[in-house]
Amino acid sequence: AIKSFLWRAACESLPTKLNLHKRKIVDSSLCPICSLNPESVSHAIWSCGASMDVWSMSSKRIQKSSLHEGSFKDILAFLMDHFSPLEIIEFAVTTKAIWCRRNNWLFEQQFQSPSQVSKLIQAELSSIKLWIENGTKQKGTQAAKVNRWIAPPLDMFKANWDAAIDKANSRVGIDVIVRNSEGAVMASLCS
Repeated sequence: AIKSFLWRAACESLPTKLNLHKRKIVDSSLCPICSLNPESVSHAIWSCGASMDVWSMSSKRIQKSSLHEGSFKDILAFLMDHFSPLEIIEFAVTTKAIWCRRNNWLFEQQFQSPSQVSKLIQAELSSIKLWIENGTKQKGTQAAKVNRWIAPPLDMFKANWDAAIDKANSRVGIDVIVRNSEGAVMASLCS
C-alpha cells in the first residue's frame, strides 16, 4: 500500500486541492489546512506547516533535508539517492501517515497532534523492523523452494489451469494451457 501511495504521490495523482482544481472539481486550489499556498502533493506532504510539525519529530537527517522547492518526485528522488534504506522506509511511512492525517482532518474532522502521528509512525516502523529481522532469520534457515513446471510422461499431455471468480459482477475467468512432454504448447484457452 505504501509503495503504490508513493508512486501516486510521485506522479502527482493524489487528490490534492490543486489537482482537483485543475479538473474543475473544486473552486479553490488553496491548501485546506493552512490556506496559504496551492495544495500540491509536495505542499500537502512536505512543506505545509501542518506536515512540517510531523516531520520535526522524524529522524534528524530527514528533518535537516533542505528541500522545500520542487515536486514530490524531486524530493523522493533526492532522498532515494542520499538516504539509507531504513531512512527511506521512515520517509515512506511518514508521508503516508501525513496524508492520512490530512484526510482524517478534512473528511472526518478528527485532528491528530504531531505526537499522536509520530507514535503511529514509530509503531509501524517497529513492526517493519521486526518483520525485516524475522524475514532475514527465516531466509537463512529455510532452503529456497522453487516451483517449476514438471513435464508429463512421453506421449502424454498436461493441462494447467487457473480460474477467478468476480461475485460482484457475476463473472468467471478461466485459463487453460495444454503442453506435451517436451513443454510445447499444444492448445490454450482464455475465457
